[in-house]
Amino acid sequence: MGTRFIVRDHDDSTDLAVLEGAVEITTAGGQRQVIDAGWQTRFDSRAIASASALQPHADGWIKGMMHARDMRLADFAAELARYRNGILRCGAKVADLRISGAYQLDHSEEVLNSLPLVLPVKIEYFTRYWVSIAAA
Repeated sequence: MGTRFIVRDHDDSTDLAVLEGAVEITTAGGQRQVIDAGWQTRFDSRAIASASALQPHADGWIKGMMHARDMRLADFAAELARYRNGILRCGAKVADLRISGAYQLDHSEEVLNSLPLVLPVKIEYFTRYWVSIAAA
């Protein structure tokens, strides 16, 4: 009771961020670790990584915000794609560009259309649901 945490499942691991209280992780192999508020870790069925300080704004998505700090554009696009319908791709030529800022998740079109103002990219709309970020 009173514990608040965020879990994100990946193909081969799980991320855990503890906002309040504490969470105990037990792997299939029996490894156990308690993660306290303000800490985060990644684990899989065999091992638990060392805990690190909780990322600022880890719970931003709950408030409809995505925070990026020196994030690769490909990672930014993948994260934004989770909150919009359709396909959002990032071209290989611009994948390693870096982006920072706070973005409203319920306005993904506006977020996409703002990218060419700060990065050397163009947004290509093949359909409303199929969008690509490419080199300008």
